Amino acid sequence: MKEWELSYYRSPLGWNGKQTTFDENLVKTEFETLRRAGISCIGIQGAGHINGAFPFDLGKVVGRIVKLMKINGIRVSSFHFSGTTINAMSSSQKTVRENMLKDIEAFAPFKPRAFVVHSWCPEIRSEGDPLGMQTYARMARKHGHEVLMKTIAGNLKFMAKTAARYNIKIALETMSKFMPPGDKELPSLAEMIDEPNAGYCLDAGHVHAFGGNVVEVIQMMGNRIFETHLHDNRALGANLRRKFADLKDFSCDEHLSPGFGTIPWVDVINALRDIGFSGPATFETDGWPYIKDKVESYRQAIAWWRTCEALATEKHKCGKHLK
Repeated sequence: MKEWELSYYRSPLGWNGKQTTFDENLVKTEFETLRRAGISCIGIQGAGHINGAFPFDLGKVVGRIVKLMKINGIRVSSFHFSGTTINAMSSSQKTVRENMLKDIEAFAPFKPRAFVVHSWCPEIRSEGDPLGMQTYARMARKHGHEVLMKTIAGNLKFMAKTAARYNIKIALETMSKFMPPGDKELPSLAEMIDEPNAGYCLDAGHVHAFGGNVVEVIQMMGNRIFETHLHDNRALGANLRRKFADLKDFSCDEHLSPGFGTIPWVDVINALRDIGFSGPATFETDGWPYIKDKVESYRQAIAWWRTCEALATEKHKCGKHLK
């Protein structure tokens, strides 16, 4: 089996809690580290909201990052959209769509294969409700879950049509119990969006954190998986008894390097191969932990993953032989 190109999420645009930040020297050093480790693809984390405070010319900074990527032979697998997907139902959805347009126009120069979207991401949040879970519960009680889904789908349909002009796909991220809608509802949401460039981002860690079966989710989504967020955990959330809307403990989303949790990665690799996933395989982690040298840390993580790919090939051959 052909090896996938591997991609790692990085944050060339930072966030200090008040405004977006950019340190060119840090970004330059990080890109050089990736190049030395043999990594030629990255995912980019969105920083804050497009309407947040930018103490610099965003267009020029994006252009500078693109130039640094070219120098180091790096391209982008996906950009993680950090804006909202729904406003209060009593308000117009116009601002949500305007911000989606601004984000795509601002970050299209990165040429990502996909914009990854948390399918529920409300406009109205609070310090005690950073992901808007309590807001969602109140809105769902008042308007009904289906109404919220249709509103989100309408906004994401606009986003998908806009992204298509730049040859960019929209990937709805599996959020499990961290954020509605649930993973099993994503196909319904994608169907409501009804655009050829709207698919999924498989976040294996989110699925596994609450005891979900990653392989079954892959099979459910099929060849519409446009991006991956690969990271590990010990499924510590599987025994949580809290109500969905009251969930505040996100410690089960450990974001461990693959191999340090309990996800069956060989089976995950074979499931992705079976649905025709062609890569890049994108990791939402750093390199191998406990290794101070960052280049060697990445190299060790890559070697471990390549071993899993080889084991997956052997297991697949054995399975065919047994049949």
